Amino acid sequence: MVDLDTVGVQLPSDAFKDLVSQCISMLEAAVARSESRFVIRLMRHYKSLRTLLKAHPGSSVPFLRSLLKEYAYGANPCRVAENAYNSLPEHMIPQIPPETQPSTKLAQEGDSSKAQVEPARFQYTTSTFLEIQEYISRDSQLPETKVMLCTLALIYLIDTGEYEKAMNLGDALANLMLSFNKRIMDYLGAKIYFYYSRSFELGGRFKDVRRKACLHHDPMTQAVTFNCILRNLIHYKLYPSAFKFICKTTFPEYLSSNAQYARYLYYYGKVLSVQLEYSEAYSKLMQSLRKAPQNDKTAYGFKLMATKMSVIVGLLMCDIPSKNVFTNPTMRRDLVPYESVVLAVTNGDLNTFSQLCDKYSGTFLKDDTMFLISRLRDNVIKCGLRKINVAYSKINLSNVAHKLGIKSVEQTENIIAKAIHDGIIEALIDHENQYVQSKVNVDLYKSYEPMRAFHKRIQFCLKLHSNAIQAMRYPEELEHPKDIKNNTNMDKDQLESLDYDNDMGDGGFM
Repeated sequence: MVDLDTVGVQLPSDAFKDLVSQCISMLEAAVARSESRFVIRLMRHYKSLRTLLKAHPGSSVPFLRSLLKEYAYGANPCRVAENAYNSLPEHMIPQIPPETQPSTKLAQEGDSSKAQVEPARFQYTTSTFLEIQEYISRDSQLPETKVMLCTLALIYLIDTGEYEKAMNLGDALANLMLSFNKRIMDYLGAKIYFYYSRSFELGGRFKDVRRKACLHHDPMTQAVTFNCILRNLIHYKLYPSAFKFICKTTFPEYLSSNAQYARYLYYYGKVLSVQLEYSEAYSKLMQSLRKAPQNDKTAYGFKLMATKMSVIVGLLMCDIPSKNVFTNPTMRRDLVPYESVVLAVTNGDLNTFSQLCDKYSGTFLKDDTMFLISRLRDNVIKCGLRKINVAYSKINLSNVAHKLGIKSVEQTENIIAKAIHDGIIEALIDHENQYVQSKVNVDLYKSYEPMRAFHKRIQFCLKLHSNAIQAMRYPEELEHPKDIKNNTNMDKDQLESLDYDNDMGDGGFM
C-alpha cells in the first residue's frame, strides 16, 4: 500500500484511475474466493483515494462519474448510484500537474527542446502474494463495487462542503446497506455508517442520526455504529444516556483494526469522567492512547484530544502528569494552556488558576474540557494546603487565606477542617487563637503508600498481559479427533496417546 502523505514526489493526476482499478480487482477477488482479507486491505486505500480526489478533481471526478453511470443507467439501474452520479459536478476544469508544466528557467534561456518535461508516471502495483492478477481486467459490476464508488462520492461531497447532498446520499446508502447480508459488505458498511454520521454532524442535523442507527450483527459495522451513537450523545451533552447505553450494550471484540476500539475507549473515558469515575476514566483514556497509531502524523487530532482529557482527569485524581507529555514536539504548542493549568494546580495558586480559566476559556470550551477544569478548584486548594502544611509548622488562618487567594477567613477555616477530615493534611486548628498547627511529618516509606504504588503497577502489568493473551489468534482445527482416528497412517502409539488425552478431559480449566 502506498501512503500519499509519505511520498515525496508529486503524484500524476491519473493515479486515481490506477488505484480504483486495483481496488475493484480486490473486490472481485474477495467475492470470488469469499475471503475478507482483500476487503481489509482495500480499506487501507481509502485515505489515498480521498487525497487524490482532493488533489486532482479535474481528472478524478469525471472518471468516478463514468464508473457510477454504468450502475445508474446500465442493465440493472440503481437509484443510489444515480443519486451519487447526479450529486457530483458534471464539468470539472482539468488541472495541469506541476511536472507537466514547462520549466521557466529553460524557457528564458531559449532551449525549447528541454522546455517540456516528461511527466513522471506513478504506477500502482499489486503485490504478487495477493494473487489477484487474474481479476484486474474483470468487471462484473458487483454490488460491492457500486457501494465502494458511492462511498467515494460521499467522501468527496463532504470534503467540498456539499453537506445537503452528502446527507441525502448518506441516507440512501445507509438504507441500501440494510438490504445486504454479506460478510464482505461488513467493512464497506462500516465506512458508510461513519461518513453518514459525519455528514449529518457537519450539516447540523446530527441528532437525526440516532433515529436510524441500527446494528446489523456485523462486528465492524456494529463497532462503527456504536461509536457514532456515543459521539452523537456526547455531542449533545447527554452523558447519562451515554452511560446507560454503554452499560446495557456490549462493544464487539476481536476487531481487525484498533481504530474503532481506540475511539470507543476515548468516549468511554470521557463519559466516566463526567460520572466522577476518575480512576476508571483515566485507565480508559490511557488505553486509547496506547491503541492509537504511534506515528506522530497519524491520528494527530485524536491523540491530542485524548492527551488533553488524560491530563485533566489525572489532575482530578491529584496525579501530576509527566513533563514528557508537554515536551512532545508535535503537541507542544497545543498543550500550552493545559501545561499552565498543571503549573497553577501544582503551585496551589487559586488566583492564577482563575486567570488562566478566563484567558483560555475559548480553548477549553472548544475542546469540551471546561466542565472538568472547573472542578479543579478544590484540587488547587488541596495542593496549596499541602505546601503550606509542609512549609509551616504554625501559621495564622488569615495568612493561609491570603496565600490561597480566599477572601473569607471563615471559609478558609472550613476548608482546612474538611481537608484534615479527609486526610489530605495532618494538622490541628486552634479556633480561639485562629492558627493552624501542623503535625510532625510521618515517613512516607513507613506508610502504605509504597504498597499501593506497587500494587497499582502490578495490576497494570497483569491487565496488559491478559489483554495480550486475549488478542492472540490461533488457527482453527482442520481435523476432528474422531476423523483422525480413521486415518490408517497413524501409529498405534499415537492413537493410544490421543485416547488418553480425550479421557483426561479439560483438566478443570474450562
